[in-house]
Amino acid sequence: SAVKLPGNVTPTITDRDFTIATIAAPAAVVSADNEAKAEEKAEAKGEGEESSEEKED
Repeated sequence: SAVKLPGNVTPTITDRDFTIATIAAPAAVVSADNEAKAEEKAEAKGEGEESSEEKED
């Protein structure tokens, strides 16, 4: 294992390596980022449609 424990400490899980900590962005941050990207795509798509409608007139 990559973690060195004191000599008098025995891990509960001994048959495999285990996760001590996971570092990840909070779900709210990821969700807000996805919403912002979706809005940008919708705006870009909407702008493309508007310009094609203007050409028809």
